[in-house]
This record gives sequence, C-alpha cells and structure tokens, in this order.
Amino acid sequence: MVTPIKIPISSSELGTLWTTYQRKKMMKMLINHFVDKSENEESKKILFDFTKETEIHISEIENIFSNEKAICPIAFDDNDIFKDAPPLFEDMFSIIFLRLLMKMDMGANAINLSMAYRNDIREFYKRSSIYSQDIFDLCTGFLLERGILARPPYVTMPKRTEFVEEKRYMSGLNLIGEKRALNTIEVGFLVHALEANIFGMQLMTGFAQVATESEVRKYFIKGKELSKKIITQFNSVLLQSDLPAKLLFVEKDILSYANEGGKLMIKHGWRSLHKWMTGMNLLSQRNRKVAHTFKLRGGLLFLVKL
Repeated sequence: MVTPIKIPISSSELGTLWTTYQRKKMMKMLINHFVDKSENEESKKILFDFTKETEIHISEIENIFSNEKAICPIAFDDNDIFKDAPPLFEDMFSIIFLRLLMKMDMGANAINLSMAYRNDIREFYKRSSIYSQDIFDLCTGFLLERGILARPPYVTMPKRTEFVEEKRYMSGLNLIGEKRALNTIEVGFLVHALEANIFGMQLMTGFAQVATESEVRKYFIKGKELSKKIITQFNSVLLQSDLPAKLLFVEKDILSYANEGGKLMIKHGWRSLHKWMTGMNLLSQRNRKVAHTFKLRGGLLFLVKL
C-alpha cells in the first residue's frame, strides 16, 4: 500500500495564512465588542453569527500551523479590549463597519485563493470567500431596509450601443474644454469611494476624540480632512463630469497619507516583522505596542460618545 505523500505548505500559503489569521483575529475582537454593546436584536444576531463563524476560521488556521509545526502569529486578543468602555457609535454604524470589512475580506480571499496550491488551503479560502459574500449581502439588505444605505443614482437605460471615437475621451485632462458625461462604470466607482470616505470621516472623527498622543490625534484629524476633501471633490465630479483629472490628484493625496501613517507606525515601533521563509515571529515586546496602541490610543470605536 502506497503511503500518501504529505505536501507541506508553500511560502505563499504561509504568508497568506499568516496575514489572514491576524486579520480575522482583529475582526473577531472588534465585532465581538460590538455584540456586547449592541441594543438592536437583529443587528446583534448578524454580528454574533459573524464572530462564531470567524472563530471556526481562526481554529482552522491554527490547526494548519500546528500540523506544520509552525508558530501562530501574535494577534489581537481579549487583553487588547476595554470591555467596560461605553460605545462610541450607535448600532447601525457597526453593521456599516462590518459591511466594509467584508468588502475588503472578499478581495483578500480572492487574492489568497489565487496564491494557494494545497487542496485544503484552497478549500479554506473558498469557504471564507463564500461566507464573506453572505455577510456582505446580509448587511447590505439590513441597511437598505432601514434607509441607512443610499442606492447609486439611476440612469436612462441604453437603447443602442456606442463606441469611443476620440482619444481625448480617455485623457480627462482638458480642464477648460468641453466636459463629457460620466459613464456608468465611473459613476459606480465614485459612489463606492463616497461610501467609503463618508464612513472614514466618521471613523477618523471618533479616533481623534479618543487618541491620547498629540501626534496620533493630529494624524487622525488629517485623515478626517482628507476624507472630507475627497467627498467634496467627488460630489463635484458627479455634477461636473470631470472624473479622470480629479482622480489623479486624489490618488496622490491618499498615497501620501498612507505613507505618512507607515512612517508614524515605524517611529513608534508599532509595525511587526515576519521571517516568512522560516515562519519565525520576530515581533518583539516593543513592537507588541501596536496591539496596546489599538486599545489605549483610540484604535477602538467605543471609548467616548460623539
């Protein structure tokens, strides 16, 4: 009888499982606290069911690491939560937050699945992806029923097909010439960006209120102002059909802000390092401050009321 050959996980699978474990632990800690503070029974059930399924996914990754004789990453846990802290936002915000998390999780699962080769890991990402889609759909329906989530604008249905005939259609840099109408793909991306930045502005406002370090508070306020700027510009684009030129400037601002945040984390020792080839966790006690920063410096959403 031929003994089946055990296939070890590859470097890419180790990398994606490592970051997936940390992401799912963070989501579980956040949403679990929302469950404790929720007063709406229907939203509470959505949040509770999500945490229970996420616990299963976390256990699956832990089993994979255990079978491979690999250490699990350091991630957020109960020690990083102020359980007696009052809520910062109301119930509907937690569902909006979960919906946004699922948007990101769906994308991450798709990328991770494309980098997985071992059968059990491919199956894991397929299940995780399906569940993220189900929760996203549940949150979307919940918010639409209550009039919390605005639908994108409606347009007249096309009666014939048309083709782009001029190269300048794609340039979008003619700021003084004739403006063209937005196409529906562009409108869709604008609405998506507006949703994210309206949420981001509220989130950064809350973070700024509870941050104790002046430098961190200023960074959150800067993020709030950036979101406000994007909202103003994109609303203007919807009215003026000036999409591509505006996007170039906004992208530059976003990349600059993200780069500044990375430098801030490095300065305070809040970034973790990983030696992927050996699976060794090099997260030092000093770098462990990132988790406590999440708790002590306003990373959570339930310290003070707006």
